[in-house]
Amino acid sequence: MKKPKLLYVLTASRSIKLLDGQLEYMAARGYEVHLITTPGEEIRYLSENIHFHALSMEREISILKDIKALFHILKLMRQIKPDIINYGTPKASLIASITAKICKVPKRIYTMRGLRLETITGFKKRFLIWIEKRICQCSDEIICVSPSLLEKVAELKLAKQSKLYCIKSGSSNGLNIDKFQNMDIEEEQIPLITAEDQVVGYVGRLTKDKGIDDLVDSFILIQDQFPKLKLLLVGKLEKNHGLKANTVIQMRLQRNIIHLDFQKNIAPLYRKMHVFVLPTYREGFANVAMEAAYSRLPVITTNVTGAKDAIINGETGLLVSAKKPEALAEAIKHLLENPEKAREMGSLGRHRIEAEFKRETIWEGLIAIYQF
Repeated sequence: MKKPKLLYVLTASRSIKLLDGQLEYMAARGYEVHLITTPGEEIRYLSENIHFHALSMEREISILKDIKALFHILKLMRQIKPDIINYGTPKASLIASITAKICKVPKRIYTMRGLRLETITGFKKRFLIWIEKRICQCSDEIICVSPSLLEKVAELKLAKQSKLYCIKSGSSNGLNIDKFQNMDIEEEQIPLITAEDQVVGYVGRLTKDKGIDDLVDSFILIQDQFPKLKLLLVGKLEKNHGLKANTVIQMRLQRNIIHLDFQKNIAPLYRKMHVFVLPTYREGFANVAMEAAYSRLPVITTNVTGAKDAIINGETGLLVSAKKPEALAEAIKHLLENPEKAREMGSLGRHRIEAEFKRETIWEGLIAIYQF
């Protein structure tokens, strides 16, 4: 029996981590799996069962290069002749959805991992809405990676309700629990943190949209009340971060604010934290909150799209309003002053991740959508 051809399209090779284990799983379940993305070092980690096709594609808008990429992917798609196509990441989704429609791919699936337009105004927002509507029109099914993202898409009327799906409780790929089995870390990696410290942690990009201004402000508001308080920021300070100048100054000069650049093995660092905070302004689904919860940490996050789905308010963590440093400070203070409650939330969070967000759960949900 001929294997159905399943094609994935991503803008950049670094986004392959979003599909960690998924491609190999689909190949093992009888699909002939193809991947189109820009070349990069991540490609060498693909198994021999995955057919890779290189495509030069810019992340930002570049009219001439985008037209060239469209014709190139059109050529590749006619060669592959996929039965199913799954595209995610903005640029790839626009180009792939159009070419898949032209090529009459039988099943066209858009994995929507968030709405950048939520934190943008004016013409750029209207333009992004137009793009999202075009992608959705060209797609048969739209997988929203969280229940609240599905609600937002419906509210903005970006797609017909009948096209929208969310697999189980959300997430695009579940959690790779194996990565969290070895949690050891050498003390010298973060020498400014001791066993006596109370550590508030964050993992992710250090940008305005992630609420880093609010997190640093909230830390400053309460640090005098907790002599052993430390703020651990793990992630890349991006070139166009958009942060306030004072935030960057505090990150560099404050002895109790510790910044570690991007870490390939993030799992052990969660053990150094007592409270995890994600003060984001928008998400698709808050994967780092899922990781923190599995690491038995209480999670404080914002009541915004894609973040609020990652916890159960009052049970596995606390929800606060976005862009409110005072509210964030009060939530952090509450958990630091009630360590038993914090530990209980962490335990319940771990149980929820094990029950609802295993990778195989998400993958089986995908296979159900792939069926004709």
